[in-house]
Amino acid sequence: GSIGKPFVTVQAAVDAASGSSTTTIAIAAGSYVENLDLAKPVRLWGRCPSMVELKGKDSLKTPTVVATKPSEVRRVAITGWVAAEAKNSELTLTETWVHDLVGVGVHALTETATAKLTIAKSLVERAHLFGIYPVGAIATIEDSVVRETLPRAIDDTAGRGIEAEDIDATHRTTLTVRRSLIERNHQIGIYVGGSIANVEATVVRDTLTQASDDRFGRGI
Repeated sequence: GSIGKPFVTVQAAVDAASGSSTTTIAIAAGSYVENLDLAKPVRLWGRCPSMVELKGKDSLKTPTVVATKPSEVRRVAITGWVAAEAKNSELTLTETWVHDLVGVGVHALTETATAKLTIAKSLVERAHLFGIYPVGAIATIEDSVVRETLPRAIDDTAGRGIEAEDIDATHRTTLTVRRSLIERNHQIGIYVGGSIANVEATVVRDTLTQASDDRFGRGI
């Protein structure tokens, strides 16, 4: 697009990217109701999370942002069904506000290639089931806050801040959490299931019990 004739949607700008190298897309203030397919390497850059919102269409029940090529999302707010997913690729969220999700906050999934998820200087709050959910992926959370994750609506279970799981013995999750705050989540603040985890200079506090049976309330 151009100053005189900018793209009407973010997806239109992504589709117009060259694909041969990372394209930076500046997003003007506003609320953009669309589900983005980042099938080209792009850097989405908003003015600030209080001014730029990416809102997925609930009827689609798919992530607001899906990255299948190395991509970065910076200085925006994301809400919808699931905020963002790194699928067999790399996704970086920087200075991003992920909030009020119907489902999981941020997901990373390895199927055919290792997914890599980096979350830096961001706030993830009021997702359901899990705030951040890497599966067979490499996930790094730095200088961020994960809080007030809510139980799954259908049975009032879980509500964990971070859930790290392996797919199998050859597709393991590596989780690193540095200089972050994990607070007021339900059941467990950080759950590591057979994965490799390193938690440094991080506070995990005020974990609530599981809503369905008043059990757990564990930090890690």
